[in-house]
Amino acid sequence: MKNSVYTGDFYKIGIGVFYTMIVVGVIVAIILYSGMKAPTTHFEDNKMEISSTGYNIEFKYSDIIKVDTIHSLPEILSRTNGFGAKPIFKGHFKMKGIEDALLFVDIETPPFIYIKLKEKSVFINYRDSNKTLVLFDKIKLKVSGIIFH
Repeated sequence: MKNSVYTGDFYKIGIGVFYTMIVVGVIVAIILYSGMKAPTTHFEDNKMEISSTGYNIEFKYSDIIKVDTIHSLPEILSRTNGFGAKPIFKGHFKMKGIEDALLFVDIETPPFIYIKLKEKSVFINYRDSNKTLVLFDKIKLKVSGIIFH
């Protein structure tokens, strides 16, 4: 077997490539799995936080200019710093008419909650539309002085 291609250096290189592919595959699987997880919300007396896999925002209720439910998102023009594996989009995106948007959405399951802040726009939803509407109602209860459509 001295002349076999599978001995010596070729064998070592093949094993190295194999293990490298396994490690890369595991890392990609972990990133995709964590990116697909639903966002979490945390409410306090005067502020709330939305977070999911490396992206989060915390804001005071008084910073909300508008909050509403919408049934279609503005067109996503580009990802500036985010995760996009259809149908899940998380992170910072440029959208038609919105320069800086923070998304926590599954684009295939409307409705979406649109939160317009002084500096940024935030969109959030869940795969379960009832869960999205419950979250919207909870935000409405926390916020005062905003006109709801």
